[in-house]
Amino acid sequence: MSTTDGPAEYSHSRSDIWSLGIILFAMIAGQTPWSSARITHSESDMDDNFLEFQYDMTFFVKKYLLSMEANRLLRRMLVIDPNCRLSLRGIRREVIKIKRFHLSEKEMLSCTCLPLAFIFTDLLDIK
Repeated sequence: MSTTDGPAEYSHSRSDIWSLGIILFAMIAGQTPWSSARITHSESDMDDNFLEFQYDMTFFVKKYLLSMEANRLLRRMLVIDPNCRLSLRGIRREVIKIKRFHLSEKEMLSCTCLPLAFIFTDLLDIK
């Protein structure tokens, strides 16, 4: 039960949405997006990727070359406030609409948000 003085009631289903978001990301990208999703008073104590995710709305597009559709879905699942996360029904509805989970080559070449060195890494065979 939520009170004005205490924390809101823990919701298993809303926490599961966060977990599903991390699992979906791992299925798409083949890795987890960050090692720790802790919010602290000092940004220097936070995971760099998680911190960047908090400030950059296109983080998954830039860092992992996910499509804008996948980025949008994941951002709606990985909301800090559990009450603002997408519902399971909403996730189903959004997943069906997604045409691709990664940027196409054409999108990568036309995306001004990606550093040029990152775009041409495969062309130059740099690993």
